[in-house]
Amino acid sequence: MALAIAGITLLVSGLIPTVVAGAATSPVLVAAGDIACAPGSTATATTCNQAQTAALIGGISPNYVLPLGDLVYPAGTQPGFSNSYGPSWGTYKSITKPVPGNHDYGTVGGAGYFGYFGSRATPLQPTCRSNCKGYYSFSTGSWHVLALNTPCSETSGVCDDMSAEAAWLDQDLTAHPNRCTLAYMHNPLFSGGFGATAGVNVLWTVLQKHGVDLVIAGHAHNYQRFSSQTPTGTASASGITEIVAGTGGDSLQTLTTTKNQAAHINHTFGVVQLTLGTGRWTSKFVSTAGTTLDPSSGSCH
Repeated sequence: MALAIAGITLLVSGLIPTVVAGAATSPVLVAAGDIACAPGSTATATTCNQAQTAALIGGISPNYVLPLGDLVYPAGTQPGFSNSYGPSWGTYKSITKPVPGNHDYGTVGGAGYFGYFGSRATPLQPTCRSNCKGYYSFSTGSWHVLALNTPCSETSGVCDDMSAEAAWLDQDLTAHPNRCTLAYMHNPLFSGGFGATAGVNVLWTVLQKHGVDLVIAGHAHNYQRFSSQTPTGTASASGITEIVAGTGGDSLQTLTTTKNQAAHINHTFGVVQLTLGTGRWTSKFVSTAGTTLDPSSGSCH
């Protein structure tokens, strides 16, 4: 069934919020990518809403904030982080677990990004401030969480060699055989219209091997949720659910429907609120207009 409300299309048979037992002690995360305009830019209905999405974080009071890359436009400079990202999403820097995007590498070696976040962005190399690995993991509640670096071209989907990262990922997941696992990165493997990045399949293959449950990505400036599927795009209960949320404030893009896309929301800034329960997750998209959209849930493999 398709339900259309004010430009929002939900391609599902029933989106019913799920109350998770013990939710009060389940970690709450907020995620979105593609966040801040250059310093001095004027906010409009369709651009530069980083302050508005940051205000949502304050209302949610999460345990962690996950910025999904492209954190300040156009080139991830130090002044951009200090004067645009900093006064908005940077308010929550102490609980932030970031990953970089292609625009964050607009400054050589990602020096603006790594310099701003320091060891928070590269815990595997605490003193690194340029050309860092940029991937790492942490655990919260009963979940293991993977922050991945996808150094990929904005337009071609061609990525730098990620074989070392994939090898680390395989080792990390072997060492942390949690039932519930979440990964997040800038580039999605699947997206309707702009954003699908075939090059991240090298990471998805490892995630599928270890039964990862959920991937959250940015890059496409809209909201999408995909039914559980394998890296080859085959619907499967043992596959991975992908959520795309490049809706952090910079600008908005029109998307298209595509295979296994369970829900999509056009032309709306907002954040994903994700609750990591025991054996399951719940999520919803919270818009800057104050509406809660696409409540969804899933069980861990």
